[in-house]
Amino acid sequence: MFLYFTILVFSIVIGIESQCPKFNLSHSCSCHTLKDKAGEKFSTISCHELNSEDDLKRVLAISKKLVIFELELIDCSLRYLPHDAFVDTTIEVLSIRNSSIRSLSDSNVAFEGLDNQLHLIEIINCSYTGDWDWTHLANLNHLMEIHVSESELIDITEGISTLKHIDIEAFIFHKNKIQVLADNVFAPFSNLERLALDNNYISQLKRSMFPTSAKKLKILGLSYNELQDLPEDLFTNMPALQSLYLTGNPLSTISEAVFRPIWKKLNLFLFYDTQLSCDCRIAWLTKEDNSKKYMHAECSSPLNFKGKLLENLHPDDLWCYIGRCLSTLFQTEPEENVKNIQTQNSFGVLNSENVDVEDVTPAAPKIIVRPIMMKLFPEYNLILQELHRTYPSATNTHTAGYIKIQPDSKDQHQEITDYLIRKKVQHYVTDPPRIDLLN
Repeated sequence: MFLYFTILVFSIVIGIESQCPKFNLSHSCSCHTLKDKAGEKFSTISCHELNSEDDLKRVLAISKKLVIFELELIDCSLRYLPHDAFVDTTIEVLSIRNSSIRSLSDSNVAFEGLDNQLHLIEIINCSYTGDWDWTHLANLNHLMEIHVSESELIDITEGISTLKHIDIEAFIFHKNKIQVLADNVFAPFSNLERLALDNNYISQLKRSMFPTSAKKLKILGLSYNELQDLPEDLFTNMPALQSLYLTGNPLSTISEAVFRPIWKKLNLFLFYDTQLSCDCRIAWLTKEDNSKKYMHAECSSPLNFKGKLLENLHPDDLWCYIGRCLSTLFQTEPEENVKNIQTQNSFGVLNSENVDVEDVTPAAPKIIVRPIMMKLFPEYNLILQELHRTYPSATNTHTAGYIKIQPDSKDQHQEITDYLIRKKVQHYVTDPPRIDLLN
């Protein structure tokens, strides 16, 4: 579960004690006065089942000039929030829950009068029938956090960049129906500290989607999406990242190229309920000093590692598999020790009469196919897997930083080299030993 720690800055008006308005029975609202850790008082108003904009206006009218910290709208059905209903109020947090709303405003801007007051907008489990128009919030100069969860948000467009002039610290968009993020959706938000996109349907990420200057980004939540791989540059220029949530994605590896830029700074790393293959590709991680991290990463395969925690594995345990185990993966290539084995010839009796006859027919020269030497690189195992599926008779051994691929025919040799060229994999071909037919 993603833990979010929302720090609310209480704006206390010195010399004025928080008060509650007096509601009549028709308002369906209540008010409570609380104290913060410093002992200062603040009031919250909770309204249930408001079904008209006029009812909301009446509630806010009797709340003017009072120190009201939070307004909760619960189980309400509204066409819009009247833009001028908030004038002369002091609301810092607006929370809308379990409600139906068509638009945040009846004009080009929302929450007029709260330009320098509103810090947090929270919309949870709401049916929002109109398009999300982020320009409605462009006047909220002190907005710190936008939280939209369990609501009908299916994409986040570059329209959100109309808020780039605001120093927003947190976007929380979890448990929605988000499938698509615009290419530069969060790029302008250099002050972003927390970004939660958990429990959506996101299948692709790009580095450009995140703050270009992500010097303040500390928490990133991407759990329970549909991510199968991550681009190598995803976490570049994220020097402050401390907590990363990737649980519940169909990710199969923790690539050093992807995670190296942030690994030493991470304090919390969640990577369970995935398709993590505990093989040589993650050996780098087990060699790191992870003693100061909270890390929960579980193996999904191979079968003998299933359910094991990554922190309990040793680098020597992590081999790579290409249909069979390459037990020599981390060893130098052994010398060949080939023995000739005599087999009985069932048709030998046919040549019994010629036993003393010397056969001077020259033997056909043995065709030797040159091995292909593929240089090791982070994702080489994927190449080997594909070669094994296509050419199961070819053998592979590890030697001195290379994988020696031995085709069994010239045609196979040509096809494998063509494949490596297409994939832009660094390799070279060794010359076979010279055959002297005269000896």
